[in-house]
Amino acid sequence: MLIRKGDFAIREATIEDAKQLNIWWNDGRVMAHAGFPNGLKQEISKTIDLIDYYNKSTSYLFVLVKDEISIGEMSARVNKEDGFVEVGIKICDFAYQDKGYGKNYMSMLLDFIFTNKDLEAIDMIKLDTSVSNLRARHFYEKMGFTCLGVNSKPWFNQLGEEQFSVDFVMTRENFLKREK
Repeated sequence: MLIRKGDFAIREATIEDAKQLNIWWNDGRVMAHAGFPNGLKQEISKTIDLIDYYNKSTSYLFVLVKDEISIGEMSARVNKEDGFVEVGIKICDFAYQDKGYGKNYMSMLLDFIFTNKDLEAIDMIKLDTSVSNLRARHFYEKMGFTCLGVNSKPWFNQLGEEQFSVDFVMTRENFLKREK
C-alpha cells in the first residue's frame, strides 16, 4: 500500500527496510522518547520478524518517505472490534526533523484511516507520548487531537526512570470538523 501526496509518501515496510529500521530502532537518540534511551538493541532477525508480522496482520508498519528517501516510520495498530486505531510516528532522520513534515504525514494517515472503506468501523484514533515530550504533545494538539490527560500509572524506561504518558484521541466526528 502506498499513500502519496506530492513529495511525501507513506508506504508499508518491506523486508528491504529492515536494515534501516534496525539502525533507527537501535539508536537511543531516536528511541529515547519511547523509553529506550539506549536503543532497542534488537537483532536484524527480530526486525524482519516484526515486519513480517505486520504484513500478515490487519495493522500497518509504514516507512515515511520524502523525495524518495526514507526518513522515518509510523505504525497503525487496527482494532476493528473496538473501533479504534492506535498510531505512532517518528521522523527518525534528524536532518528531516523540525521542518513540519510530521504534519504532512499525520494528515495523510488521518485521511487514509477516516476515508478508507475497509476501516469504516474505526471511530477513533488513539496515541500517547511521554509527559516530558512537550514537542509531540504540542504537535498532537495542533493536529486536532484531544488530550485525555496523564496516565496515573507510571512506566519505567530502559534506565529504570519513572515515566508518565499522556493519552490523546481523535474521533471521526472531530476529524470531519477540523480545518485541513
